[in-house]
Amino acid sequence: MSAWVWEVQTALACAVSASALIALGLTDPKRRRPPHRSSPPPKPIRRALLLAALLPGLWLLATAQSVGFLIWLGCVALAGWVVALSLHMLRLGVVLVPGLVGGVWF
Repeated sequence: MSAWVWEVQTALACAVSASALIALGLTDPKRRRPPHRSSPPPKPIRRALLLAALLPGLWLLATAQSVGFLIWLGCVALAGWVVALSLHMLRLGVVLVPGLVGGVWF
């Protein structure tokens, strides 16, 4: 296999896992506590989303792409952090402006 195939597989794995993390974050039962929100999805759906987030990494391991797995692992960690921060900021009503930290451009 050529190197670009591995790179594409790693990028797709990151995209699939990040999408599943976004879906998990949006359907988090703790965020849906106010009475005006709909009920969270059933546990089988949440488990399927969790599986969708983890399977790409297992695929990379199974196909002996250790470098791709490490990149995927970093991508998933970063995506989880960004999803959690973004959803928290949306809940607070804060709009994030790229490059603006504490009112000062960097």
